[in-house]
Amino acid sequence: MLKTAVYGFVRFAFDLLGGGPWWCGYVVLSIGAVSGLLGILYAIAENDLKRLLAYSSIENIGIIFLGLGTSLILPAHHVPVWAGLALVGALLHAFNHALFKSLLFLGAGAISSAARTVNLEELGSLQRRMPFSGTTLLVACCSIGGLPVPTG
Repeated sequence: MLKTAVYGFVRFAFDLLGGGPWWCGYVVLSIGAVSGLLGILYAIAENDLKRLLAYSSIENIGIIFLGLGTSLILPAHHVPVWAGLALVGALLHAFNHALFKSLLFLGAGAISSAARTVNLEELGSLQRRMPFSGTTLLVACCSIGGLPVPTG
């Protein structure tokens, strides 16, 4: 559902406004930076697993809007190729976020059902009790951190 706002913004800013004035890019960039910073600061201070994931989503939407703001600014500086790359990067991050965040929320639900809590301070030795879910969540956590996952 979060990506609906990103899609609406992209359609409005690029299709309807044709990129808009250059200063709009700085506004989007600033809002994305504030959202990313506040989202991750709230996530760091959270003990509830599901709330932590929700705050992390706010941070990731901020990162996506950093890319969108950059793609709005760069055409004014006569570098349309870099603007296109910034737009593609933002959209790829939106797709990546949709995949790994849904996997993380699914894992949080499995943990909630098995452990009867989502308080991070009360969870322990889940990998031993839930090996498949733990491995799946480890892959998703590597994705959220931008780490490559070794294959084969």
